Order: sequence, then structure tokens, then C-alpha cells
Amino acid sequence: MSDVTELHGIVAIPSPETGFTALGTEFVIRGTDLTKDNAFPQAKTVEVKWKGWTDEIAAVMVGRLIAGNINDGRYAIIEPSHVIEVVQGAEILTARFEINSIEIYDYRPPGHGFAAWVYRVLNLQMSSGDLLVRESHGDGSAAWRRNAIRFEYAEREWLLRDELRAHEDKELRDFQKQSSPILSGTLWTERREGDEPEAMDLLAMQVCNLLSLATERSVRWMSRQDVDATGDIRGGHRPSIWCAPASDGGNGPIDTVGSGSLAGFLNTAAAS
Repeated sequence: MSDVTELHGIVAIPSPETGFTALGTEFVIRGTDLTKDNAFPQAKTVEVKWKGWTDEIAAVMVGRLIAGNINDGRYAIIEPSHVIEVVQGAEILTARFEINSIEIYDYRPPGHGFAAWVYRVLNLQMSSGDLLVRESHGDGSAAWRRNAIRFEYAEREWLLRDELRAHEDKELRDFQKQSSPILSGTLWTERREGDEPEAMDLLAMQVCNLLSLATERSVRWMSRQDVDATGDIRGGHRPSIWCAPASDGGNGPIDTVGSGSLAGFLNTAAAS
């Protein structure tokens, strides 16, 4: 039997549903197999410490999201199921919850503590990415997806994620059977002061052109969302575009199976 381990972290975004989980709040995840080298975590409980709050807050937080940075560099989105205990100290309220579900990312999703330009992408398909998402559920089930890559382009960091799941989206992932474009990916980069939407849209188009070259398939961004640091959508754009069906092309010159291949191609293209 695996030993119980802990992951310590700090909340990076107030709960979108309530706003009750304040920035800077400490949390501790307890469970087994929680280290970076394990793809199947078993997170059991989360302990949250609020400063100057009352025990009514703990009841309100059930079913709401707790999201923040883990001290080992990863990011967690936690959904508590019910309160186990609440301890009211002189200044700190400590509440312990059972976990209904948790996602542990090797990266921060857009809108979690930083504003972002977020592009929905057509016809993206990566057999394997470089960055993992690990999932754990209260029923004991666990899963992982290696579905994202990180790369540099135009002197800024971008992340690209394949949104289609291997089992749930099995039919959609068979691109050769699709007679239309498939919405399958997300591309994002942090929003900086002075960024102009038109310039960002052009950069996203250039990245998609590189993806088209790499996969020999028409890859286009379909829409842009302007997401703030708490995940709210503050604006966006959906241009009129043409995109070939997902079944056209494929089997391009860049390996999308091996770790690092697609990110390496994009980094090299940016530097040239």
C-alpha cells in the first residue's frame, strides 16, 4: 500500500462560482501517488486555511472549485465533495474536505491567475503532447492525458492543447472519417500590456500555418476569446474563414507522437 503524501499550494484564483476562496489562501492535498512521476494520483482530501473567516464558509465551498499553484510547479483544480471537519482558530479557519474530483496540470490553464488570448483551433490532432493532466475522482478512478505542448513564438510563450479525448471522442478523433473541419484544439498565450488584438490574431494565424505545414492538414483558428485573470470572457472575435475537412491531408513531416517533436519544430521555426 502506498504511503499518504501531501501537496502544498496557494490559491491563485478566487472560485468563479463564489469568490469565497481568497487569493493567497493555503491548501494541502493529501492522498497517495501524488508525485510528478506518477500518472495516476489518488487524492483523498484537501485542507484549506482561511484567515478571518467563519465556519459557514466551509459549507458554502462544497461543490465549488479551489484552484491554485502547487509548490512543485504544477497546478490543481479541486472540487470538494463534503466537509469532514472545521477547526476555528484565533485567526485561521481550517476546513478539511473529501475530494470529489481533482485535475493536476503540468501547466496553468488560461484564465487561472493570468489574462490570456485564447484561440479555438480546427483540425488539430496530436497523438501525444509533452505536458500531462492527471485526474483523480472520489470513486477511486484516475486517469491521465498527455495532451499539451509549450513553445516559444514571437518572443512569447504559447501553449497548445488537443481537446479531444482518446475514448470519449474516439469517433471524432478518426479524422479520416470526417467530412468537415473538427473543433479540436486550444491555443493560448498570456495577455500583456500593449497587446493589440489584430497583431495577436496574426500571430495565432502564423502558428496555425506552421501546424498545417507540420501535419499536412488545414489547421485554422476559428474564434478568439479575451479571458481575464479570473476566467471571465471580456470580449472576442470570430472571423469568416475557410478550412478544409479534417479528412484532407495528414501524415505530415513532423512527428506528433514522440515527446518534444512538435514543440521542437515550432521553437525552431520561431528562431529561424
